Amino acid sequence: MDWYHEEDKLKSVREVVVEIINPRPINPKFGMMMLGEKYHLLRSNTWIAGYFRMDGDPGPYFLLRADGYAARLKGQALRVAHCFYRMHAGGLYAIFIDFPNLKLSGVPSEPFVLFEMIRGIDMEDERQRIFDGINRPKLHICFAEGDGPGEDFGGGMWSGGPIDAQYDVVVDIGEECRNMLEEEWNALLMFHRSLSGSVRDFNASLQQMQMENPLSRNPIIERP
Repeated sequence: MDWYHEEDKLKSVREVVVEIINPRPINPKFGMMMLGEKYHLLRSNTWIAGYFRMDGDPGPYFLLRADGYAARLKGQALRVAHCFYRMHAGGLYAIFIDFPNLKLSGVPSEPFVLFEMIRGIDMEDERQRIFDGINRPKLHICFAEGDGPGEDFGGGMWSGGPIDAQYDVVVDIGEECRNMLEEEWNALLMFHRSLSGSVRDFNASLQQMQMENPLSRNPIIERP
């Protein structure tokens, strides 16, 4: 594992990128995962990544869901980019995972093999899960597949099935890297809280972020 820290001022983002050159897949910690309502995005998308917790084992762990493609990703070099965006209407935290040496056709992120999760930082539960995730001494990625997107009907009714773990990748995150992640996270919170409540708007922040990151370009800043 290696890592680097870069900034793109034109996109108002600072990134801490973890590089995993030779991942070693291991047997999955979990089997069938029945995620709760708070993980709606992970349940309803077939190509996504993000933190999650399980009852009795709070983790948090990192899910990479790649329906129909998990076997193709096995053993491939990957990058995990923690991204701290300072938008006009508030702060955003994003994680992007890409496989820079791999080309797949017909995937949702084409021309890249790229997974993402973009989150606002107003909700306490979300903030705590992100903070706990970036402070863990190990990054534990659960590669998994589902049975297509489900639909949430409310009231606990869910049309989709469980998400099936395929294999895990676990890497040590050194203290220096964790310190940098915590520093960037605290700076992002300070920036976000410096804006008045009338200014903060997640949808406006997301729209700016997407406009400044066209789909034709990988949002992960390259190593200098």
